[in-house]
Amino acid sequence: MEVMERNCKRHHEGLLHAISQAHQEIQAQLYAASDWWLSQPPMDIVRLNYSDMPEIEPAHATRLNDMILYGG
Repeated sequence: MEVMERNCKRHHEGLLHAISQAHQEIQAQLYAASDWWLSQPPMDIVRLNYSDMPEIEPAHATRLNDMILYGG
């Protein structure tokens, strides 16, 4: 759980940093976000949902889903 939380936090912070470094135009921010995502190793969300989530406590699964979807 802690590893996934750190990974989600790193992704959230990295994405926010990439967007904040871009020009204020939405197109520039979207390009910065997509460039950042493509530079990162992929997160296997499908595997996580099918194999890991059913094995952890429901409260932890909800928290992890919130971190993945909403960054917090």
